[in-house]
Amino acid sequence: MEPWSTILGYITVLAWPLTVLTGLILFRKNISSLLDRVQSLKGPGGIEIQTEQIKQAQQDYVKRVKSTKFLPINEVSKNNKGSAFLVQQKDFNLDFEKIYDILLGSQLTFLSLLNTSKKVKAIFSEKYFKIITDRGILKDWTYDQFFSPMFELALAEKKDSEILVTQKCLDFLNYLSKMEYDVLKTI
Repeated sequence: MEPWSTILGYITVLAWPLTVLTGLILFRKNISSLLDRVQSLKGPGGIEIQTEQIKQAQQDYVKRVKSTKFLPINEVSKNNKGSAFLVQQKDFNLDFEKIYDILLGSQLTFLSLLNTSKKVKAIFSEKYFKIITDRGILKDWTYDQFFSPMFELALAEKKDSEILVTQKCLDFLNYLSKMEYDVLKTI
């Protein structure tokens, strides 16, 4: 009879946490919309969070990133004029770090090849993609899945039947070289 009492004891202890968890799962959309309306939170020890300020800071950051004009690397040393410039340069470098983390090695290799000629025919990109997929590395990928990050990150642009290198791409590749990153990382 003792195993049954042990099981009953576990059920008794776990009943309320399971009920709360089930309620949170069932009402997650309603709870989410309620949390979106919260203006501020006060916690123990005098902790106070103003959610509107956080949302505004996020929106400001997104606007700032979208409006940032990327300076060519050779212009960076010419325009070094104080802390505002250093903040812009830090954001510039952070953007390139994120791009480096996002892109695959085969995409970086393509950008390096694009850099040497400044533009390539779209047929070249199709052949390059076929070589990559024939190796079996990215066999489930489509052409658009492979190339869209480069276009979305403004590293390359498609014009008619050509793919052109952008100034941002040139700056990005210069940054990788300056930081001694491996452009030939795997995949």
